[in-house]
Amino acid sequence: MFNVAIVEDDKKEADRLAEFLHRYAQDSDVRFNVKIFDSGIKFLDTYQANYDIIFMDIDLPALNGLEISRELRKIDSTVALVFVTNLAQFAINGYEFDASDYMLKPLKYHSFSLKIKKVINRCRRHRENEIMIKTSNGEVRFSSAAVIFVEVNLHNVTYHTEQGDYTAYGTMKQAAAQFSPEEFVLCNSCYLVNLRHVTGIDGYLISLGEYQLVISHPKRKKFIEALHAYYGTSGK
Repeated sequence: MFNVAIVEDDKKEADRLAEFLHRYAQDSDVRFNVKIFDSGIKFLDTYQANYDIIFMDIDLPALNGLEISRELRKIDSTVALVFVTNLAQFAINGYEFDASDYMLKPLKYHSFSLKIKKVINRCRRHRENEIMIKTSNGEVRFSSAAVIFVEVNLHNVTYHTEQGDYTAYGTMKQAAAQFSPEEFVLCNSCYLVNLRHVTGIDGYLISLGEYQLVISHPKRKKFIEALHAYYGTSGK
């Protein structure tokens, strides 16, 4: 089952999209749970990071689809975003927000079916690497690859990501269970590091771009070994 949001103020166009999704479901083994929003602001105000695909009209009142998408990406970096528009040149701008694709109005089922198949395949790949957490401001979803490191302070777990920092309630054990142990390794009791973001090690300091973390003496050897294994080097 794929949860789908259609953000479209034109009821006729929204109904056409919903009809095409229903038709595609009948032609394949895919099922959709579809919700329609006639306002981008209403969509954002009630947003929960549990959608797999969002069809976003660009020509929306108040805030247009690109402006809505800019805000959306702050809380959900993985949802598949498909822009729907009358003009291709506006849709191309959507790739700034990691759009999966765009569709031109009036929609035709044949081209729709080809595009939605690709979007679904992307969703299936991303599902395996998604993290969803509950913060004080609601649910946030991002890919594990975007996580630079995880920091625990008492019962607050902060995920430092490429999109920003997000804090949730939990423990290091709970946080670590969400990630692959071959990619995420403790450098001390309060830092879990994504090895793909390590840019250097100098003594007991680990560099992760703008961040520098201290590695504890007991964990240094295991961390170095894990880093060499990750990059396929011997470390000799």
